[in-house]
Amino acid sequence: MKKSLCWSCKNCYSGCSWSKNFEPVEGWDATPQTFDRYDSFLVRSCPLYENDGFIKVYIKDLIKMLDISPRTFFRLKRSQIKTKILEQGYKLFCFRSNKKWEYYLKRVN
Repeated sequence: MKKSLCWSCKNCYSGCSWSKNFEPVEGWDATPQTFDRYDSFLVRSCPLYENDGFIKVYIKDLIKMLDISPRTFFRLKRSQIKTKILEQGYKLFCFRSNKKWEYYLKRVN
C-alpha cells in the first residue's frame, strides 16, 4: 500500500482541514482508500503540503552512519540507536509499516 503524502507533511498534526476535522482539503489530488478498516485517502498532491524535513533511510545507511556491524545494529535497542544518531546531529524516527520497520532522519539544528 502506498503512503499518503500527509505522512511527510508539517501540517499532518492539526494543520489542515483533513488532520483537524477529517474534511478533504480543497485542491488536493486524493483517492479514497481503506486502511486497517478505516476509510481514508491516498493523497498524491496537496496545496497545503510542506515537507517536514525527514528523509527515508535504510538499515544499511544507519549501519554505515554509525560505523557498526549489522550484528551490533540488530543487538541494540531502538532507543540506543536513536541516542547514537542524535550524537551525530540527527533525529531518528522509527515506525512499523506492514510488519517492517521504517526509518527516517532529520538534521537537528
